[in-house]
Amino acid sequence: LKYFKCDMALNLMFHLLWIWIIFIVVDALHDEKLSGFFYAAGHTNNWAVFVCTSRFWFNYRHIANVLSMYHSVKKLGIPDSQIIMMLADDMPCNPRNPKPGALYNSAFHPINLYGEDVEVDYRGYEVTVENFIRILIGRVPTATSRSKRLLSDYQSNVMEETGS
Repeated sequence: LKYFKCDMALNLMFHLLWIWIIFIVVDALHDEKLSGFFYAAGHTNNWAVFVCTSRFWFNYRHIANVLSMYHSVKKLGIPDSQIIMMLADDMPCNPRNPKPGALYNSAFHPINLYGEDVEVDYRGYEVTVENFIRILIGRVPTATSRSKRLLSDYQSNVMEETGS
């Protein structure tokens, strides 16, 4: 039991560290002196793949973490056309949700993470290990729409975040 609690604490600290780093970068982008540093390389072929495999109400925090990262990369300028979102469960519509249709990562910062601007590419039973691997290696079925494909190349930057 001690190992399990320690593992959960380390996982939480890791996710909080990433969120903190992204907030620092977003803040730095608004600083004229630092913004050139982030755009100096001219990387425009940036991609993000977000996967939340957790199901059931007690894993609410996992989907909240993934959606927080989603909003952070959108603020950094990555468009939805270059973000692939995989959510295994629909927490906003869960009967236990006190605010149906909404999802929050903090009681003190009431920002709805599951607003109208969230584009989910794979949901429910579409979220499988097979689909995830197919996305990463680019071997999706031919009928798969472009919005569900990782159209990266050798010059792309790809970020992958898994909340499970």
